[in-house]
Amino acid sequence: MIYKSKLLSLGLFPTSFKTGVILLFYKEGKDQNDPKSYCPISLPPSMGKLLEKLMTQRLTYFLKKTRQLSPKQFGFKEGVSFDHALDSLLTTIDSHKRNKMHVAVVSIDIKGAFDNLKYSSIVETLSNSQCPPNIQSLFRNLFKDRNVIIPTNEGVAQQPHTRGCPQGSCSGPSLWNLVAEEALEQQYPANIAI
Repeated sequence: MIYKSKLLSLGLFPTSFKTGVILLFYKEGKDQNDPKSYCPISLPPSMGKLLEKLMTQRLTYFLKKTRQLSPKQFGFKEGVSFDHALDSLLTTIDSHKRNKMHVAVVSIDIKGAFDNLKYSSIVETLSNSQCPPNIQSLFRNLFKDRNVIIPTNEGVAQQPHTRGCPQGSCSGPSLWNLVAEEALEQQYPANIAI
């Protein structure tokens, strides 16, 4: 435990903890010859996953303590769920209908959102949040020289991992919420709710 505490205080994420092994899980009922029929899950070393979990908990604690988590965010957040989001939506619709206003609902599904989240966006948002320097350093360090190993029929292939949060990542949901805050906190015209 002393080792992990030292890494947290120094803001270091060892390179040996960053290499994830990709396992592909078949999505039942899909075409087995289509690459999109498989869900890639990244399995990092246990120590890497533990350190990532600790730093994510520290980040989440800081964001809660400084009230930087939007009440409009319902995904990947403790104490709220899809039911809360749906209730908020229905309450807003009901309020507008009572006031004889027109209502339009737009739903957006960002395909590959986690896979395409840019490291530079995460780092910039962490910096803007005034997150403690050691936590910022840990995430910057995690994103540098990150690799994935993919077992194939021809042997093992290794690729640099230059963006996104791998499926199965401890930090992915929290980092997505952190970057999504910008859209949630924008000033929108009157009678527009997000």
